[in-house]
Amino acid sequence: MAASPPPSPPRSPQRTSHVRFDSEYVLPKMLTVKDYGKTLEEAGFIDVVAVDNTEYFLQILKGELEKFRAQEKEVAFSYSQESFDGICKGWEAKVNRCKAGDQVWGYFLAKKSFQL
Repeated sequence: MAASPPPSPPRSPQRTSHVRFDSEYVLPKMLTVKDYGKTLEEAGFIDVVAVDNTEYFLQILKGELEKFRAQEKEVAFSYSQESFDGICKGWEAKVNRCKAGDQVWGYFLAKKSFQL
């Protein structure tokens, strides 16, 4: 690898091969950002850069949720309060998964030469 990515956050203790986070969301055991970078190298990519951008992703999620919450009256009027609450709940679950280390946002850059 060309650059060493920062270590990925540890996964929450309840993490197993499959975890049910809520009634609608099931994830298989996933690779860390570092492991995914290694997978790219094994697939023949070179100069692989694998960066855990989860903190940046959290900033985006929190900012978008704040903007959305500011529109509660309009959304509830146009759709329903239940729709608004469901979207907020889903966004909050994503934030909590990131904080627990169960969801990350990776940035990957790599090169691969192709022979014709």
